[in-house]
Amino acid sequence: MKEEKTIIEKIQKTSNTGVIVTNIAKIFCIAMSVITILAGIIMVGASNQINRIFEELIAAGELQMNDLDFLEGTLMRNLFEQGDFATTIGAEIIAMGAMLICTAVLIHFVGKVFKEMRESYSPFQTSVIKNLKVVFVLATLLIVSSSLGIGIIVAIAFWCVLHIFEYGCELQKQSDETL
Repeated sequence: MKEEKTIIEKIQKTSNTGVIVTNIAKIFCIAMSVITILAGIIMVGASNQINRIFEELIAAGELQMNDLDFLEGTLMRNLFEQGDFATTIGAEIIAMGAMLICTAVLIHFVGKVFKEMRESYSPFQTSVIKNLKVVFVLATLLIVSSSLGIGIIVAIAFWCVLHIFEYGCELQKQSDETL
């Protein structure tokens, strides 16, 4: 019994650290997303000046179209090839800000998992599982957005871990009923 209590205390202490780290990471992601989105809006807002600078750099041979291979998607390429540099780059920057917001939401739910583990007598609680489901779905969606193959592998791994936690929850419930 004492060994079990020590393990639970260790999980709670680790979870407390997890709560602190996720709160810091969430604040950082939110701040960076705001900065990034504002930078994208400013980029689009100053499109006349920025487009002129890009045109001058291309005309002088200092910048070539293949230097800007980071642009993905047909729409972005078309905008860029039409000379709307600021809108294209601004949209890419705003999209990065949106991904940072999604990351902040994911980190928020990871923090909730740690908080539940810190405050409970066991990590195998239904509230933990509910938050883990949200974390796993959001993480899978973020991963799938960059790589379908890796996303499928991660989804299968998350699904297995979730079932392990559900089984642990069921065992915890049986243990609690026995006592």
